[in-house]
Amino acid sequence: EREDDSNSWSKDIPNIGIIGEIYCASDERINRDLEGKIRRFGANPLNTAKVGDFVRDRLKRMLGLGDCQLFNSANMRKAKKMARQYFNGELGGHSFENMTHLHDLIDKGVDGIIHILPLSCMPESTIEPYINGVCKESNTPLLRIYIDETNSEANLNTRLETFIELIKWKHT
Repeated sequence: EREDDSNSWSKDIPNIGIIGEIYCASDERINRDLEGKIRRFGANPLNTAKVGDFVRDRLKRMLGLGDCQLFNSANMRKAKKMARQYFNGELGGHSFENMTHLHDLIDKGVDGIIHILPLSCMPESTIEPYINGVCKESNTPLLRIYIDETNSEANLNTRLETFIELIKWKHT
């Protein structure tokens, strides 16, 4: 069971984890209501991008006060330890948080991952190979969505619907 009520785990429909650049993942105007679309296509979105958690974590780390609430559960401590394998320091962007959430979601048995980021965002694109490897190794479907001014609603809808339908088909 998920600890955050806004990200309740579903036993009935596919659970789709969302990781990525904080503003692309959390602002529905930027991501074209990604969570709503996932729900309409018959899956359960689990968005790990929480601005408050991110800000609190960064401030505490900058001040040397340790980790925020985000990493206090046993599952998150385990995921954090796994994420540290990939970096020998700050990589920039939201790399550490995304790798931690990715491991946590996979450990819990997520049905698919959506990685959302601005097109050519250097800090976020630097972790693409790591995310690809973790998803491949765990046999977890991955959809990467780049956000830029040329994205169309129809393209996003088609890609999301196809991704979710393939996940549903895989589990029948």
